[in-house]
Amino acid sequence: MESILETKKKFLDAEYGIESFFVEEDRGRMIESTRNTGNIKVEVSLRKDGKEIITGLIMGDTVLK
Repeated sequence: MESILETKKKFLDAEYGIESFFVEEDRGRMIESTRNTGNIKVEVSLRKDGKEIITGLIMGDTVLK
């Protein structure tokens, strides 16, 4: 007889304060389509008070500031 191990998964939602990045109205769809392909990176900088802020989006060879 085989034994079955019970596992329990727990999920944690974390907010870092960098979930939003505002762009010009005409660039939103391009960013969304790039995001959906998984080919996007976020440039993050630290403020003097230690909090993070998004300073740019990197999509392939294109950098949006």
